[in-house]
Amino acid sequence: MLISYHMNRLISNNVVNVHQRLKQLSVLQVDARPAALFRILLGLLLLKDAIYRLWIVTPFYSDDGIVPRSVIAEIGRVTRWSFMDALGADWQVTLFLWLWIVVLIAMIVGYHTRIMTVLNFILLVSLHERNVYILTGADTALRVFSFWLIWIECGRVYSLDTRQTRGTIAAFPVWALRIQVSLIYFTTAYLKWLGEPWRQGEALHYVLQLETILLPPGALLREIAPETLLRALSHAALLIETLLPIFLLMPMRWRWIGIGLGVSLHLGIALTLAIPDFSWVMILSYVIMLRGDAIPMTTQPSSRFNPLYLGLIPFLLIVLWWNIDQLGRYDSRPYPPIPPAIADVVEYLGIWQFWDLYAPIPYQVDGRMTVIGTFENGYQVDLLREPPPTMPPDGVLWGPLMRWKKFEEVLFNNQHQPILRAWAAYYCTHHNRDYTAGSYLATVEINFVFRRSHPPGHPRYAQQIVTLWRHDCLA
Repeated sequence: MLISYHMNRLISNNVVNVHQRLKQLSVLQVDARPAALFRILLGLLLLKDAIYRLWIVTPFYSDDGIVPRSVIAEIGRVTRWSFMDALGADWQVTLFLWLWIVVLIAMIVGYHTRIMTVLNFILLVSLHERNVYILTGADTALRVFSFWLIWIECGRVYSLDTRQTRGTIAAFPVWALRIQVSLIYFTTAYLKWLGEPWRQGEALHYVLQLETILLPPGALLREIAPETLLRALSHAALLIETLLPIFLLMPMRWRWIGIGLGVSLHLGIALTLAIPDFSWVMILSYVIMLRGDAIPMTTQPSSRFNPLYLGLIPFLLIVLWWNIDQLGRYDSRPYPPIPPAIADVVEYLGIWQFWDLYAPIPYQVDGRMTVIGTFENGYQVDLLREPPPTMPPDGVLWGPLMRWKKFEEVLFNNQHQPILRAWAAYYCTHHNRDYTAGSYLATVEINFVFRRSHPPGHPRYAQQIVTLWRHDCLA
């Protein structure tokens, strides 16, 4: 009995010691402050996005616009869902966006935080699935980050729920989000290594020819930078993206190096190219990398490990498998295909993701849409440059109307006929209801005017025009 007592006591002490060491290594606990700050900053960025979308309700989310629900039903994925499928009128969509704004404000201030993170994700998925044709890589990152945020105790501090300023939270959900961030860099870096322009250092030469998204510093760089500098910068970007997924998952002293490299990379992109939000989303993601396993806790643990967090493991494995499967779209290596049933789960959950960001080949088509309307009297006009003001004027490099740039790019690359048909019919309907006989809009022609990027040492390519759709309004 005495031996058994001492053995049990020894085992108990060892278990306690191991548990305490795990806490010290932040395997079970991490500082709550970075997660709370991440919640606040992510909420602010989503709040800006929600307000921006109020400007584009009619063209992109209303049945009275150019992407009505009937089009989504015709060409949308089967494995999708959206509460916005029940909303067709402008006022209904606007009310939905205001509901999202209220949820985001509550999430930012930490009022019923866990519930608000869930509602935010549900509303965000509904919004994205209503019209995927205007989504960017930043939108995908915001959506998947919002998913992982649900599982994190991000309201433990800096919130109305607790009003605390210090504490600890369960580490595993935080590490799941960290792995997701690193996965973005790993996937896009891997794909870029497959592309010859990146390996040869020619990527920036091609990208800087995209004049419609080139900011003034980018235009200046294109004019004065020698090819040797552009090659060096292209190789530097590829090297940074290759190192980031390693550094960001290492101990804190190495993680700071990764954060510094990532910030420099994304600030360079933000200063040269008008790519909405992506640089800021990725810089924001570094907040979740802070502290954790390198900064000693100054408070006692305020959160216990919850076995339910082990349920995150299947989601993490599925996301990893999804991304590996996507590599097979560009690489000839025999990657294990993700089963259709699991792929359906990913799509239904709204955590589908593609990180082929300017990879393997940087985008090399710079252009814009024209919508040429011909009236009965022979008068022609580019309807896209006319009122209403929700239509994009030339030279827009920021703000809500930047969504048009992505929309035009997607339409040119995929040429979805139901959308082109609905877009043309939109102009026929809206112009002819206010005109009299003899001055009706007769035909609508949707064109894409573009120029391809030329390789180094080659002359500039000529401008091209492709007609995507012709529509007879009077038929």
